[in-house]
This record gives sequence, C-alpha cells and structure tokens, in this order.
Amino acid sequence: MRAKDGSVRHVVISSNAYFRDGKFVHSRCFTRDITERKTFEGFRAAAADRAERLVKITAAVADAVTEAEVFEALVDNVAPVVNASTAALWLLGEDRTVGLARSFGYRDTTKNSVARLSLDAPGSSPVLDAILRAEAVWIPSQEALLRAYPHLQGAVTPGRSYRVSCLPLIVHGRILGALALTMEEATESSEEEQGFLVLIAWYAGQALERLRLGSLASRRSL
Repeated sequence: MRAKDGSVRHVVISSNAYFRDGKFVHSRCFTRDITERKTFEGFRAAAADRAERLVKITAAVADAVTEAEVFEALVDNVAPVVNASTAALWLLGEDRTVGLARSFGYRDTTKNSVARLSLDAPGSSPVLDAILRAEAVWIPSQEALLRAYPHLQGAVTPGRSYRVSCLPLIVHGRILGALALTMEEATESSEEEQGFLVLIAWYAGQALERLRLGSLASRRSL
C-alpha cells in the first residue's frame, strides 16, 4: 500500500463480516504494517542465496587439484553461479604481460585478440586497469565502456546491453591477475553484487596462490 508520505508499505489485512438474520450488516477490517518483517525476510533470503552460491564456488575450487581444474573452477563454474554470459581469467607474467588462462563464452576471434596483453602497451582495457590500479573496475553499460575505452569500438558488438566487472586477484599485496565477468544487463551493479564478486576474487586469488606454492614445492623436491 502507498502511505501518505509516498512510501510503499507491506501490510496484512484481516477482515470479517457481521450478519444479522442472515443479512450482511457490516465488516470489520484490521491492517497491520509488516514492512520490517518483509525487509528482514528479503535480507535473509538474499543471504541464504549468496551463501548457497558461494558454497558452489568454494566446493568446486576445493575439489580442483591440477592447474586446468583450478582454472575451470574459477571460470566455467563461477560464470553460471553469478549469471555471467562471459568470464575470463588473466594471469600476470613476469614480463609485464597478462595472458588469458581460460575463458567462458568468448568467440575464438575474441580469445585470439586478447590472448596476451601488455601492461606497457598504448591504450588500455578494464582488465589492465584492474591490475595496474589494484582495484575493481565496474562498468555499467556498453556505452560507458566505450566512453572510457573508445579504442575498443571495433572489439564490441554494437547494440548489446550488459555490464562488466573486472577484479584484480591479490594475495598478500601481490597481484596475480584478474577475473573479468560480463552480465547481460546494463545497470549499475549493486553493493551486494560488488561485495559478492570481491569475495569470489579473494577465493580465486587463494586458489591461484595454492597452485603457485604447490608448483614451488614440486620443483624443490626434484
């Protein structure tokens, strides 16, 4: 119901009728404001959904042992959980280049064009900026993407509606790479979504660090 101040309130209406000699005389109605309860239930449902989605991701990462399995868990398994149409994992090399380790939903031509990116090359991209700035890049629409990166005009499909999130993968202050996700809706990402994606990026960084340490241990044992 719309309140006098213009706000929308959730209410429960109870009504009963009074009859005399089988004829309706009047009814009695009670209206209770349950907005706070509905808000709490919404928060609780959102928290439960977030926890369930996070469990799916952490379970996939925990089960991954090999490098290929970890990359698959961080890309192929993350994309459907966050309803992303595309997802990609880039890893930072020692030569100041960023290599595409795995992608989901990318066309072959797109994968080839972004297979290796240089941090020192002219022009930039959301992925490179996320790594260089060591902070997440949130882009609400294709129009916003092209305003910030006009040189990417030839690489996008005109008329599409989506938002882009690029998250640096950081462990102990060291940047390992970036995770990029595209959602098929042009809108500002909510604080809840951003917080969830940042949490996923943290788990992704931990998984990559586990791989690195495992590789070091294997080399030392040889």
